[in-house]
Order: sequence, then structure tokens, then C-alpha cells
Amino acid sequence: MASSSTSSSFQLGPTVSEKLTRDNFVLWKAQFLPAIRGAQLMGILDGSDPAPPKTVEDDKKQRVHNPEYDSWNAKDQQLLGYLLNSITKEVLVQVATATSSAEAWESLETMFSAQSRARVTNLRMQLANLKKGGMTMEAYFNKIRKIKDELAAAGKLVDDDEVVSYILNGLDFDYNPIVSTILGRAEPISLSDLYSQLLSYDLRMEMYQDGGQYQSSANAAARGRGGRSRGRGSNRGRGRGGRGVQISNAGPNTPKKNIKVRCQICKKVGHEAPSCWFRYDDDEEDQQNDKTAGAATAGMAMIQIGMQTVELRIM
Repeated sequence: MASSSTSSSFQLGPTVSEKLTRDNFVLWKAQFLPAIRGAQLMGILDGSDPAPPKTVEDDKKQRVHNPEYDSWNAKDQQLLGYLLNSITKEVLVQVATATSSAEAWESLETMFSAQSRARVTNLRMQLANLKKGGMTMEAYFNKIRKIKDELAAAGKLVDDDEVVSYILNGLDFDYNPIVSTILGRAEPISLSDLYSQLLSYDLRMEMYQDGGQYQSSANAAARGRGGRSRGRGSNRGRGRGGRGVQISNAGPNTPKKNIKVRCQICKKVGHEAPSCWFRYDDDEEDQQNDKTAGAATAGMAMIQIGMQTVELRIM
């Protein structure tokens, strides 16, 4: 029997590297069972090879000790020791009272099968509801991968296409351009490629937030302002030349209240050119036109405003 015990111990080999915890039963089981099958001890572990009777009748019809029981029991106890050495302390307390490997194995499967179902449901809910929010892209991907690995440990593999859909679903509105691009692909995208593309998109977003976007917006606003001012009339140049316009009544009896001042730049009534907002437009072409118009309009001119004749003195 000592020889049988040594042989069984040698066949089982060292304990598994990943010991059983509350969260890795499927992974632990995948490491634990091959050694048991290789030693041809699976029948003892699952109970399909029950223990023989302790005593048997001999030729004289007397009850004597059964040597086969001793051999079976030696294998069973070695298997029990191998199992107990492959689990952590927190799980060991659940099977510490087991006297056979089959009893310990049944307790573990009963305990972890129900727990695994509940865990799989919770993990799938986490995966479906996870949002990136304020997390970095790296932290977001790591959390997704962790849930995926935990599902695999619970015996439920999630393929990459499904994980990609969960990742895209968790991105906020700012990522709509790249999400639309990925969804429009004819070929499926791998997790590594998706990660690279999202990181590149984040870098571009950071670049715009660091000043590029605001500078571009300011330039667009300046161009728009210039466009509006030019669109108000073709007399922009003359108006800028008339920044020093003085308006006086042509007739001494003309009441001042009837004179409506009109801006020579924006053509609106109620203010003069020096106080017009559009005079600050920094368009270089307009500045050159100002110089030409100023030189050409030196002198005096008379204009008709409504029914009133006013004298314009160009300063």
C-alpha cells in the first residue's frame, strides 16, 4: 500500500498555481481537473467509483479486512489533501469537515454553481451599463477587460464583437464621429485597433482644447465680422474716410431735431462713424482702401439727406 500511495502522489504532481478563491472557480477547475484525470482518480472525486466495503468474507465465511478498501482509501485521502492544498483559506473553511474527496468536491460545486450564475448575471449587467464618463480611455478599457476576464473565470466567454458594442455604447456624445466611423466599417474591428483609434481621437481632442480650436474659432469670427461689414454697402471706403465728418444745417431755419445722423460705415441711424463698432475691423485690405479713400475725398462735399441739404467737411 505504501507503493500505491507513492505512485498516486507522484502522478498528481504539485498543486495548482492559481488557488481557488470565491471568484475563480471555473479557472481553478480548469487547472485542477487535468491532474486528477491523468492520475485516473476522477471516479473517486466525482463519486462514480465509490469506496469498497471495509470487510469481506473469506473462504471460511468469516469477515475479514478488505485490502482493496485500504488501497482505495489511500488514493482518496491523497486526493483530498491535494484538493485542500489547492484552495485558499477563505474557501477551505467551507469544506474543512469533509472526510473524503468526493464530499469536498460536491460541496464546492454546489456552493460555486449557484454563486457563478448570480455572478455572471451581475457582471453582464455591469458590462451593459458601464459608461466612460470622466474616466480616461485607458481606465475605461481596463475596466471593460476586467469584467470580460471575470466572466471568463465564471465560465461565460464574451467575444470581441460583443465587447466592442459595449465599449461604443458607453462613450458619450463627443465620440459620435468615431463611433459612426467604426459602425460603418465593413470588417469587424479588434479590441486593440479600437483602443488605438480611441486613444488617437482623445489626443486630437486634447490638442483642440489646448488652444487650436479657440484660435480657429476666433479667426472664423473675425472673417464673419468683416463679411458682415462689407455686406452693408459698397461705400465702406468712403465711410472710413469720413471718420471726421462734421454735419451742419444747410439752411439757418432748419430745425436740428429733423436731422437724423447716419453712420457712414454700417449705414445705421443713431451714431456717427467714430463710435461705430465696425470701424475696428482689422482687415488689411480695408485699411489700404481707407488710405486711398481718405486722399481722394479731401475737400468739401454736399449731400442730400431726405429733404435736407447738409454740408460735409472732410477732416
